[in-house]
Amino acid sequence: MVMTPERFLKDNQAIAKVRRELEAKLKDEKKMWNGAPSFDVVISGEYPKQLRDKLASEYERNGWKKVTHKTSSENKERPGLTVFNFVFPDGAP
Repeated sequence: MVMTPERFLKDNQAIAKVRRELEAKLKDEKKMWNGAPSFDVVISGEYPKQLRDKLASEYERNGWKKVTHKTSSENKERPGLTVFNFVFPDGAP
């Protein structure tokens, strides 16, 4: 069964799965932070824009200066990945 973006957003387990993967990768990336003003977190799978927007706004409400996202297909690359770019607030960690 193909999951539509609307159905995906209503599926709390699907959202929780994406959030867990994003959190784990985010934690790893922060450990390797090299002083750059931002960094990318790549997760497997291409997720609906509505879900990515929802997650990005949650992170921005929780202190990140800006969070953007793009799937590999949108970037004209081989499909299957989603990239979130996190911009540290002024005075990064």
